[in-house]
Amino acid sequence: MRTAREESACSKPKGRAALCVGLALALAAALAPAAAVAAGSGAAARQESAAVLAQGTLGEESSVRWTLAANGNLALSGSGRATASEELFDWGDEVVGVYVGREVESLGSELFSCFGKLETVAFEEGSVLSEIGPGAFSSCSRLRRISIPASVQSIGAGAFYCCYGLEQLELAPEGSLKDIGESAFSSCEKLDGIVLPQSLESIGAYAFNGCSSLRQLRVPAGVRSIGERALGDCSALETFTLDNPAGTQLARDALAGTPQVPATSEIAIKGVHAAGKGKLKVSWTKVPEASSYKVVFKKKGAKKSRQLKLGGGARTATLKGLARGKRYQVQVIAYSQGKSMCLSPARLSPKVR
Repeated sequence: MRTAREESACSKPKGRAALCVGLALALAAALAPAAAVAAGSGAAARQESAAVLAQGTLGEESSVRWTLAANGNLALSGSGRATASEELFDWGDEVVGVYVGREVESLGSELFSCFGKLETVAFEEGSVLSEIGPGAFSSCSRLRRISIPASVQSIGAGAFYCCYGLEQLELAPEGSLKDIGESAFSSCEKLDGIVLPQSLESIGAYAFNGCSSLRQLRVPAGVRSIGERALGDCSALETFTLDNPAGTQLARDALAGTPQVPATSEIAIKGVHAAGKGKLKVSWTKVPEASSYKVVFKKKGAKKSRQLKLGGGARTATLKGLARGKRYQVQVIAYSQGKSMCLSPARLSPKVR
């Protein structure tokens, strides 16, 4: 699984890339057509009635077993933590659906990573699953939608990293989710809507970076921190709201590369004007509780930004050393005792003289 800061395209996990290969043609020809797994007892019944291709255990200290049917459906049963198995990974190219039994407590690191044909994931009603581990579904590019059980408390780093086809992510509004890990949904390019649960406490760095179809996001009041580039390069993002701006620490570049985000409270840029050779003057509205401000600016279309820190009494700033003939995207963030309170909509400047 690629880490959050790697620049290369999505790739298979190191040490396991050689295992991401197809099965022999003779074996593939013998398999029945793939069918998606559906939730409920009916799915379990179909799983039991289908011919079994392979089965095994997942974890030395658990009773979790896996059974792969000829129709491509994989069922996990038993209780405890399901950990990655090279034996299961050998069959990964044949899995089109996963059904997770009610008593499975955790899906371990890279459990289904690189299962290139996986399309559906379902959880038995009453699931006690508490964790989706790092990279558990990374690079499952055909996965279209998933509904996370209310019992899940953490989604690990890169859990759904490079799931290009993921369109729908359902998180239980009254669920137990506390942490969304680093790069958890990074590069999920088709994901266009998420409702975060009130239980959420942290959003890791790069968590939704590159989710270029994401249009809006509301951050619940209980979220204490949003990591660097958590919403970076979300080019379609139109609305970003912090329910508790004074209590949520927003990384300075959490929205880097996200061009237009409306204000989350009473702050706005009043104007951006030329102020001499290589200079721009920025002015903004007052935020009474602010103890400091940051003006974040970058050339139009650039990835890297610069910033200027100012005291709580500032209402204007002069940006210097700018490229002549270029336009700059400018945004102002208000802080209270080091915690971000609110941010302005981005403003595009006139060309620098």
